[in-house]
Amino acid sequence: MGIVKAISGHTGARGVMRYLERDGRALAHDFLNIGAPIEGWEGDLPRYGACDWAAEMDTVREAAGNGRAWRGRAARTWKHYVLSPDPGSRIDLATLRGLAVEWASEHFPDHQVAIVYHDDNHERLKKGLQGIPHAHICINALNTQTGRKWHFAKDDLARQANVAQELAEKYSLAPLPKMRTSDAREDPLKTMRICRT
Repeated sequence: MGIVKAISGHTGARGVMRYLERDGRALAHDFLNIGAPIEGWEGDLPRYGACDWAAEMDTVREAAGNGRAWRGRAARTWKHYVLSPDPGSRIDLATLRGLAVEWASEHFPDHQVAIVYHDDNHERLKKGLQGIPHAHICINALNTQTGRKWHFAKDDLARQANVAQELAEKYSLAPLPKMRTSDAREDPLKTMRICRT
């Protein structure tokens, strides 16, 4: 696995959805705990119809009161991860979808998850190179089973990156060495460097 990157959101999910879906650049979608219609199948993988996943996430979160500021700070309402394989792995979309869904299912089984797949790496495309398929994974901060908000800790990124590396090996992709949770606690920038090949 090339990169596991985490980005926090403090607003409704409409903006991130608009960014990920604009100009029809999404190659495919996968959803967990979101009522997206399945229009057909591509092998073992569902092909989803139009779905306003941002509105569904925002409605569910707001109904539970999990969008309010706390101690003067804007509420963390969603988390956006990017799983991007090493370009040398030459991953196909079906393999990436399997990996992304398995990773999200392991970490967020009780959350609403929208996964959007791209291959539009701007820097590579500018150089005339082929894009790298990658997954954008958006997680609603609300746990649908407990009604409580998920709190992201620095140790979480280390654990999540390590699971991504284990899955990379399972899918015959280039893995990284295990990451220590102490690295994540000591230096967030080091954490991001460790999370990439």
